Amino acid sequence: MPRRQNPQPAPAARQRGLTLVEMLAALAVLLVILGSAIPSFRAAFERRELEAATAQLSVDLRLARSLATSLGRDVRVSFAHDPASGSCYVIHTGGAGQCRCSPNAGEAATACRDGAVAHRVAQFGSDSRVRLIANVRSMLIDDDLGTVTPTGTLRWQTAGSGGLNQVVNLHGRVRVCSPQGQVPGYRAC
Repeated sequence: MPRRQNPQPAPAARQRGLTLVEMLAALAVLLVILGSAIPSFRAAFERRELEAATAQLSVDLRLARSLATSLGRDVRVSFAHDPASGSCYVIHTGGAGQCRCSPNAGEAATACRDGAVAHRVAQFGSDSRVRLIANVRSMLIDDDLGTVTPTGTLRWQTAGSGGLNQVVNLHGRVRVCSPQGQVPGYRAC
């Protein structure tokens, strides 16, 4: 039997895609989500920078103890802080005032005199998110005993993520704590 053909025309093919209004609405929703997430990304980035600087200073303090033993000479860690330009520290041989560091990247990192030698310098200039404030100007690491005098508290601060303290004891051990528990994961001090 012959087949009958459908006399009705095929329905118009539906167009697929998004209209301009739909795309703008989706873009607006995406921007709102990103706008709310950016502050938490900034805080997480600041916290990682704070933790990295704290860890680096802990390593550098161990380096200073190791240098004192291997060189057979007392080694110092000297600190400098200026609210306008930043902070820095230098590991050096020689007396308390014989080496100084500068937080400004444009200046020489250290200036040593009278035979003092700088072994390591860390600068946190005005563009850095972290600041180091020490309650001592320098710490002496004894080459025979490995002791640190005076002991001190080294405060790391950021603009928004709180801060961490590094407490250095007589034996050169470093304990990290968070003032008033500002930074989760660290003991309050």
